[in-house]
Amino acid sequence: MVAHSLLTVLLVVAANAYDNRLDEIRSVEDYLNICINGTHHKKAPSPEPTDDHICTDWASMSCCEHKTMRSVQDSLLYGFNHSHCKPMSQKCINMFKRELCFYECSPHVGPWLVKTQSLRRRERSYLVPLCEEDCNKWYEACKNEETCVRDWSVEFEWSEGMNVCPADSSCELFSNVYKDASDFCHAIWDGGWKVEKAPRCMHFVAVDERSKEHNQRVARQAAEEIIRRLSGTCSACSQFSGLVFLLSLTIPLVFGIRY
Repeated sequence: MVAHSLLTVLLVVAANAYDNRLDEIRSVEDYLNICINGTHHKKAPSPEPTDDHICTDWASMSCCEHKTMRSVQDSLLYGFNHSHCKPMSQKCINMFKRELCFYECSPHVGPWLVKTQSLRRRERSYLVPLCEEDCNKWYEACKNEETCVRDWSVEFEWSEGMNVCPADSSCELFSNVYKDASDFCHAIWDGGWKVEKAPRCMHFVAVDERSKEHNQRVARQAAEEIIRRLSGTCSACSQFSGLVFLLSLTIPLVFGIRY
């Protein structure tokens, strides 16, 4: 069984290694001028029209098109049903929409991109440092909601294009499924977020010019550490940036899809 699993991993690596553009990144600016390779993402960030929708704060420099922003606003993207147990409160839905705006539109996730395989994307963000403050607000808005699975990326079943609870699952409060806010933010999207204390972390709850500049600085710092590792000149880089370096540049791992 172990030998079979190892062979499977090696075959996946061999099949995907030839087509990993992340291997070609060699500069800080490359990391800051790249978007997720996915269905709804652009190849590179650029401005979008600004109007009244929940993702409008990303319009000045965005990895998603205006129609994607509108789809997030109207809960049409992916056909995902947040109310898979009981009707979800609007305050919680709005938090999920803001988080999805970041995932689809933020131009600041380059250092945390890893290879994946799904019908909707060839890459995903992994272990993006989320500010503890934002995580706590997200969890507080949603802790009294219900869900039937812990990892929304991989544990749902799908019927007629919509996520449904597995037959052997039961609905429970978020506060019973996740032990605390940090556990919730990390687990719900298959490790997409890693909660960190300020200042080296990302904001998505309240996005203004100041927070976008902050996010860009955090992304630049992470990119600089990865480039120093590539050149062998960084002996004091954070353990986290080393993990991202290994994930994105050495092993094209396969993770669950976001939706």
